[in-house]
Amino acid sequence: MKNKYEKFIILFLLLQPFLDVVSVVLPQLYIHVAVRGIFLLYTILYLIKKENYKKETFFLCFSMIPFFVYHYWFLKFPLFSVCNSIFKLYYLFFVILFFSSKKINNIGKYLLIMLIEYIFIYLFSYIFEIGYSAYLTTDGKTGFRGLFISINEISAILVILYYFALHYLKEKYFLLSILTLLLFLISYLAGTKVLFGCLCILLLGFIIVKVIPYWKKWSWKNKCLLIFLIGVFLFFGYYVFINTSVYKNMLIQAEFFKVNNFLSFDGINYIIFNNRITFLNNNFVNFMSENIFSKLFGIGYFSSVKLSELDCFDILFRFGCFGFGIFIWMMSFLFKKLKRKKWSIIGIVLLLLISMTSGHVLLSPAVSLYFGMLLLFF
Repeated sequence: MKNKYEKFIILFLLLQPFLDVVSVVLPQLYIHVAVRGIFLLYTILYLIKKENYKKETFFLCFSMIPFFVYHYWFLKFPLFSVCNSIFKLYYLFFVILFFSSKKINNIGKYLLIMLIEYIFIYLFSYIFEIGYSAYLTTDGKTGFRGLFISINEISAILVILYYFALHYLKEKYFLLSILTLLLFLISYLAGTKVLFGCLCILLLGFIIVKVIPYWKKWSWKNKCLLIFLIGVFLFFGYYVFINTSVYKNMLIQAEFFKVNNFLSFDGINYIIFNNRITFLNNNFVNFMSENIFSKLFGIGYFSSVKLSELDCFDILFRFGCFGFGIFIWMMSFLFKKLKRKKWSIIGIVLLLLISMTSGHVLLSPAVSLYFGMLLLFF
């Protein structure tokens, strides 16, 4: 029998896709901020009562003060912007602490429902043409983000939920096949590299894990047949890929930046990282020119310098060495909690890799929530 607190958490999880939609449809009401803010407050109050993490909770609460003082009083950022930026960072920290001390029975079922909700909302918005383009019309690229605020954000969410689904469904290949096909359809419509690439990696990894236990038992004929089928799949897969919006968008970007070699530095910067290495360099130069207090507490999330969208570096530049130190501490805490659970470690690495290629993971409450889900699921 679920208690009222567990029901509250489950309801909060199942509301995530709709909160993301509300943030786009009714942004002026800040409903998504209010609901996630209430949840954050609940986690803090819960952790204060728990003996296990009381010291860590008090430390995190008091560590917000120097950021607030410096960003508001000295850098002169608006009050709401300062509170919003601190919320973005500390949501990740408190989620990790909270879900390391909480268990929910059959969490896999609810994560699967969330994945189905996201897929349904995306495809519904596409079919009825009520969503938004992922790119500016002047970019020339094609992609559809539906009713979600960021194509990178929804991509990260779909990837990690698919990772959970692969583990939860296990032998239910029919349902897995349907979800996989729908997700690849979404990746085609979205036109983004991260979603398509991560889905391919996860699917390939899933197949390899399933095949390995039987590999030694197979005859050489069966092994050759499998290798042949993989070769055929890759051959036709290549021709499918070069006709996708993902590949066409890459070509458009290469032409715009006059890149001839995808593996050159310019190719990696402009095509793979969407010029984020340039933004990273701009942030680094600006950060190094700042005073000692900005190096310690950051230049602020809403600084005039464009975010690099490489989340780990953005934490360092925007919240300084002190904020980055807290982030490293919380990540080491997370790895320590899950050190004997290899699949959860892979999930963490997957999220961190996405955060360092397309961003919108560590500083996005809609996505950073799933670091906590790794603690619940595995």
